[in-house]
Amino acid sequence: AVLGAGAITGAAGSAWLRRLFGGQMSLELVLGAKALFIALAGLSGNVVIILISAFIVGALVPGVAMLVSARSGDMVAPDIVVWAWGILTGAFAVGQFAGATGLAFIYSMIGKYQPMFVLGGLLEATGLAVLIISFRFFNAKNKGNRQ
Repeated sequence: AVLGAGAITGAAGSAWLRRLFGGQMSLELVLGAKALFIALAGLSGNVVIILISAFIVGALVPGVAMLVSARSGDMVAPDIVVWAWGILTGAFAVGQFAGATGLAFIYSMIGKYQPMFVLGGLLEATGLAVLIISFRFFNAKNKGNRQ
């Protein structure tokens, strides 16, 4: 219920961040916060911390989807936005399948949820690092091509 309540606010909050910081920075901030609060759910036994984590992660799930959609629109030509979004949606579905399967396997081996939240936070942080590195690399590469 707390996760769902957070989800109600997610897209609007991310839209506000996008207006304030721009597409790339807001996506980086949201992914960083999501990594932190996912891991926090596994590291803390405090019910209040877990509830706060659930609310924030709930808000960030639709927030990330909105930011990725908007960011893809920023990065591709208008005539291929629908195609690009289709590719992103397919990749997301494959990632969801692989992640769910992997986490189910890990849970069957260890029988505890807490380490899985820590792992999820680390994986989210890895995704953030890939986003930052690829943006900086491709941005520098594209600037060089335009000169």
